[in-house]
Amino acid sequence: MGAITDRVRANGRGSDYTAEKWESALERISPKTAAAYEKELQAFSEWIGLNLDELYKLGIESTQADNIVDRLIVNDKITEYLTHVKESKTNKKGDGTYGYGKMKDIKCSIFKFFSVNGIIMKVEKSSELSKMLKRNETDLRKPTKEEIKNLISVCPNYRLKAVIALGKDTGLRCSDLIQVQYRHVKEGLESPDGFGGFVLRTQKTEKRCFPCFGPESTYYLKAWVKDYEKLLGRKIDDSDYMFPVISEKAGSERFSQLDAGTLSQICNAQIEKLGLKSKISIQSLRYFYQSQLETQLNKNLILKMQGKTIGDSSGAYSKHEIPDLLPLYKQAYHLLTVESGEETQRAELESLRVEVNRLKMQNRSLEHRYSNLKFHYSELVNDEEKGENEEKGETDEIITISKIELDKLIEEALSRKLG
Repeated sequence: MGAITDRVRANGRGSDYTAEKWESALERISPKTAAAYEKELQAFSEWIGLNLDELYKLGIESTQADNIVDRLIVNDKITEYLTHVKESKTNKKGDGTYGYGKMKDIKCSIFKFFSVNGIIMKVEKSSELSKMLKRNETDLRKPTKEEIKNLISVCPNYRLKAVIALGKDTGLRCSDLIQVQYRHVKEGLESPDGFGGFVLRTQKTEKRCFPCFGPESTYYLKAWVKDYEKLLGRKIDDSDYMFPVISEKAGSERFSQLDAGTLSQICNAQIEKLGLKSKISIQSLRYFYQSQLETQLNKNLILKMQGKTIGDSSGAYSKHEIPDLLPLYKQAYHLLTVESGEETQRAELESLRVEVNRLKMQNRSLEHRYSNLKFHYSELVNDEEKGENEEKGETDEIITISKIELDKLIEEALSRKLG
């Protein structure tokens, strides 16, 4: 195991203070992240054969060591553990395949434990751990337009098609795509040119981002909204999540916010259909977005739309909002389109055909309603006219009787006067 780890184990168990600080730290983060960190740290602790107090002491001795070998002991042990995990085939699919995200989660859980106990660890650039993480990160490449087009085509429903389209149009992470609500895209869906933009606070960095999207996303979003409303049994509300939980699984409320990991798995399953597993992922759409737009737009504007930090001092003075960014985005949108002009026109025509049929049905319904109202109105008018005529006849009779009686009275009066 090594001189340092043997010496730490020989010192015996210390107090439970480090474990208490770790548990206290987990209470201050999201329950899901806390559960993942606790699981990963426990697994690492069992593998290395050290309890939390002993692991803490290992970190102390590592940071205070004089020679480079001992200083890298934690980095090296994490590297060995990651290799063990990959080779043990203990993941859900049983194929031992772990992406960059999984590797990073294991490393972060261990480093988090050290940091809450006052030990600042970092990935040494010269360590094998640094190489491993970089190798896993750079395995993914930018997808081509044809690959994204094929990915959209293999998606089994408009919900996933809309996710892919919006992902490549905005460059948003999965953790941000699941936050998108109808109110965010509503204006764009109603715009004549199919372009829109909204403001969102990113989940990872908690920075405001200003994503824009174009007609390709709009087409699939509109199609999904129609299917979504059928599932909802009502009109979609501004607060409804665009990509919610659909299945009625235990522990998940239907139409609630979907988990980012679940969305990533669903999308990557579609990528696997194309035989592109380990080459691209849903994350790769961010590579596509940035590298495509960089050929025409200022990089700071792209970072602004994605909610990334602008490194130099210009970041403090960049105050662009959606009204400023959207016109520039429109000019560069051709770089993000994956459908040909003919296919886009065909899609637009199909969308218009569906809309025309809907309006025709609505028109027939209105005509039927108008005919019914007109018929009832005619009956009502006839009844009123009949009533007025009967009333007029009674009045004429009263007037006639009154004139006869008046003439009779006049004759009687004249007779008495003459007599």
